[in-house]
Amino acid sequence: MTTSINPPHVAEQPFMCPDVSRIRVVVTEATGFVGRRLCRRIVEGGGRVTALVRPQSDRRVLDGRPVDVAVVDLLTGSGGAEAVPGADVVVRLAASVRAASRAEFRLANTVSTGVLAGVLASSDVPPRLVVCSSLAAAGPAPAPGRVRREEDRAGPVSWYGAGKLAGEQAARRFAGQAPTVMVRPPVVYGPLDVTFVPSLAVPARTA
Repeated sequence: MTTSINPPHVAEQPFMCPDVSRIRVVVTEATGFVGRRLCRRIVEGGGRVTALVRPQSDRRVLDGRPVDVAVVDLLTGSGGAEAVPGADVVVRLAASVRAASRAEFRLANTVSTGVLAGVLASSDVPPRLVVCSSLAAAGPAPAPGRVRREEDRAGPVSWYGAGKLAGEQAARRFAGQAPTVMVRPPVVYGPLDVTFVPSLAVPARTA
C-alpha cells in the first residue's frame, strides 16, 4: 500500500523563483557549491550580491561575476559589521560537512552561526537572516512507518546534525533583534559537487 502525505486532487505547483530585483543579499560561503549558484541566480534576477568569504577562500570561482566581495572571519565577527549595512537579507550557507571531531563541527556549524547572528542583531537596521540548516538537524522519523512532522522533537544522530541544530539555537537567541528564518534542506548535489557525489562512487562500484 502506498501512503501519500499530499492532499488528494491537489496538483503540484512548479517552483517559482521569488522576485529578487532591487534587493541586496549578503551570502556566506559564496564560493561554495550552493553559494555560487545562489549568487548567480540573484544577480540574474536583478539583485545585488555581497559575497562574504574567509581570508583563505579561493575567490577565483567568483571571477567575472558582478558581485561585491567582503572578507569576514565568522569565528570572531571581524569584518562583519562593515559588510552588512544596507543589506536586505543575509543568507547563512557556510558550513562543514566533514570534520575530525565534534569540536570542529561546533566551530564551523554552531559558533560561526551565532557570531553572524550577533553581528546582524547589533546593526542599526538588522537585515533578515536566513539560516541554511539541514534535515540532519531534525534526525530520523521518531517511529518506523511515520513521516517526520515539523512539531516533532529534533533528534540528530550525527555530529554534523547536532552542530547544525545547535547553530539554529544560537541564531534564535538573536531573533528578537534580527528577523530570522530557518530552512532544513535535504542533501544538495549536482554538477561540480565535490562532496556528496564522490562519496557514492565506491558503493556504486562495489554494488
